[in-house]
Amino acid sequence: MGQLPAEGSGSIALTPASQPRLGGYVSFDCLGLGGLRNPRVWVAAMQDGAVVYGAGGSPTEIFKLGGDSSLWQHAGGAAECTAELYYILNARRTGEWNGRGAQGGTVSLAELSFEATG
Repeated sequence: MGQLPAEGSGSIALTPASQPRLGGYVSFDCLGLGGLRNPRVWVAAMQDGAVVYGAGGSPTEIFKLGGDSSLWQHAGGAAECTAELYYILNARRTGEWNGRGAQGGTVSLAELSFEATG
């Protein structure tokens, strides 16, 4: 197995077609994933310091902001959003987690903050 990407060595940006609004769809341009089999993206939305939506998937996933039944869907309004690009380590922290056994934490490659309208 080759060298895994280092913490902070990637990048994540909204694709031009993204619609950062409640019920809108967003996707991401992600770089710095060399050698990873299962990189992940976590998207979260906050209002007044409380998490009102969260979803995870692959870097190629298209996320519907607010999903179909989140607190954000019920409350409406604008939200502060983040998207984190990361991967999961195996229990020994010597390689990427293969989907079996214990996990050993995550390595954050990049994070993006963006505003979403309600």
